[in-house]
Amino acid sequence: MRILDFLHAMESKPWHRNPTTKAVYLHLAVTACTSETAVGEVTLKAGQVMTSESELLKAIDATRGALRWSLKQLADSGDISRQSTARYSIITIRDYAKLTEYDSEEKTKHTEVKKWYEEGYAGIPTYPEVCALAEEMQSPVNVYRFFNYYAAVGWRTQGSDIFNWRSLFRIWDDSERTKTELKQSKTNGIIRPNFQRSISASDIGQELS
Repeated sequence: MRILDFLHAMESKPWHRNPTTKAVYLHLAVTACTSETAVGEVTLKAGQVMTSESELLKAIDATRGALRWSLKQLADSGDISRQSTARYSIITIRDYAKLTEYDSEEKTKHTEVKKWYEEGYAGIPTYPEVCALAEEMQSPVNVYRFFNYYAAVGWRTQGSDIFNWRSLFRIWDDSERTKTELKQSKTNGIIRPNFQRSISASDIGQELS
């Protein structure tokens, strides 16, 4: 299956509007064993992943509640099955063989997608998570405005799910800091306009003859 076909196929899934579920499924797809593999005393088959909630939380940067709901969605839709022990879970991706039907040229694309998601799909944040990042960065960004702006549009931008809200927040942070620096510079007389604007009567408070 071609990578684009795989991504398009996800749009038909009942959970496709949940970015966290998408992130979990993609993470499992790109980290699953591609052939029979021995992990300690356990032998994993192609399409299986040995993991835990803690490891998944680190990988997709979601809350535990959101992760559990996403795993339930995937299991209910028949896309995965899960066997759990006290120490780990073995998750099997259904129809994994179809996901790996690509030629050598497509392997490069598969690697690129894998790298992209390993770089940190962050899912949808909670308001406290955004507040915590702002506090950590000592950011001048209005957290309430940032959170509600993207929550209102479903955490999407230009028609696509926001890949990493942390990176987006840093862009807002840079913008706010730049605005602050410019204001301070103008106040100190460091930056001078390189243009002249016309003076009107209202500017000087009297009639111009």
